Amino acid sequence: MFDIQSKTVKKIENGLKDSFSKIREEMDIHLDTINENTNELAANYDYMMKLEGKIDKLNERIDELTIMMEEFVGMPKKIGYKEQFENIVLSNREQEVFLVLYSSQTDLSHNEIARKLGLTIQLVDQNIDGMISKGVPIIKRYNEGKVTLKVDDDFKSLQAKENILNINEAIVTSIMQ
Repeated sequence: MFDIQSKTVKKIENGLKDSFSKIREEMDIHLDTINENTNELAANYDYMMKLEGKIDKLNERIDELTIMMEEFVGMPKKIGYKEQFENIVLSNREQEVFLVLYSSQTDLSHNEIARKLGLTIQLVDQNIDGMISKGVPIIKRYNEGKVTLKVDDDFKSLQAKENILNINEAIVTSIMQ
């Protein structure tokens, strides 16, 4: 009887060993598959980072080309330059937005202008669109997906010399404080 029990225990042990071996083999196969997928994901991530770098370089070149196109296609700067702006009349809000752009040494985003004036971004955007449609030369630049604005340098000089937009002194005083 003891011999039968011993044989039964050995059969059970062997059965368990075989089952655990099969489970281990399946787990090893799953682990290999996970490792392969991890390597593939890492390779795809590296490829995406390279593509992103190339896209950034393309955006920089597009920005450079945009600036060059603005210079070549832009408004004539010599003859009749001043006359293009003599009939522009800006609303008080447009004058405020213009003065923020005019007084800035750097390009500004819509958000920065809105913060400086305590306005919504939509209101700033409407006033900028209004100024552009009236002929005020505001340059839009795209840098890393962000729009920045500035007043054309030649127009800025002309405005400083002759105040061709007839900016209200009270608005100038309130903005420059």
